[in-house]
Amino acid sequence: MPGQRLNRARFRNPDCDAAYEQFPRTPDGPERVVLARRMPEVVNAYVPIVMQVYPVGNAFTQPWLPGYYSSQFGFIWKYMDIDLVRK
Repeated sequence: MPGQRLNRARFRNPDCDAAYEQFPRTPDGPERVVLARRMPEVVNAYVPIVMQVYPVGNAFTQPWLPGYYSSQFGFIWKYMDIDLVRK
């Protein structure tokens, strides 16, 4: 499929490429609708790229907070031990 800005997976398929090239030259009507539906059908059949999301979290602590560990379930601050002498 031409147009690398739109095709980050660099997916190439003769059927999809032909529909992509023909789509802008086809006048509005049923033929254009068929082309517009054909392209995502082909892409969905081959699944060239799978979108996934990975959450990222940061935890910053001070030296006077001994024993801190991050938890995937969150953290309850009332159970933290603060070393007042080091602070």
